[in-house]
Amino acid sequence: MPARLSLPDKVLALHHALGATPHAFGGALALAYYAEPRSTVDIDLNVFVPAAEPSAPIEPLAATGIEIGHGLIEAARSQAQG
Repeated sequence: MPARLSLPDKVLALHHALGATPHAFGGALALAYYAEPRSTVDIDLNVFVPAAEPSAPIEPLAATGIEIGHGLIEAARSQAQG
């Protein structure tokens, strides 16, 4: 994801990339709706996918330009294989 985007623009890019895949933003972003906002530079993202398809969100997220660790990809593949 290009570094020049603002935090809200990054959140929107992730939201649009995931489309109909159920997801939620957490951490300081979620806290800002319920309490005094605090500074943050990271995005906590929870993605809800069937156990049989754990790698489903990887491609749309990678298309945004964010880096997805090799370990996460391998863990998703291993989980899908049972």
